[in-house]
Amino acid sequence: MIYLLIILGILFIEQFYKRYVPIQGIDFREIDTIDRREDIVLLDIRDYQEAAKDEIPGSINIPFAYLKRFYREIPNKKIHLIASNCMEKNIGVRYLKKYGFSVQSYTVKEQKCKNSVVSVFN
Repeated sequence: MIYLLIILGILFIEQFYKRYVPIQGIDFREIDTIDRREDIVLLDIRDYQEAAKDEIPGSINIPFAYLKRFYREIPNKKIHLIASNCMEKNIGVRYLKKYGFSVQSYTVKEQKCKNSVVSVFN
């Protein structure tokens, strides 16, 4: 019984870490401040409905739920990630780094993210 609780605790901590602990070294940037002449891809991982309401010209929209299936369609360039919230940003960055992409910066459309775990509880 104690082993089951330990395993469940480890799984909980792992999921908490992936979702809420931000990755260091990735800068927040507003869409307007990105130099479009740079060799950078605007990757929008918001769902289709949100992306359609606030369309960003020149971006590639692949919702996070479809990244596993369509990550090969992302050009092998630096990535500026556009997410709807901090949790989606954290999971998306980890997923893209796992497959060898270089995420340089991000924009969160719905809320501002703080670079601390404490912000989850405030």
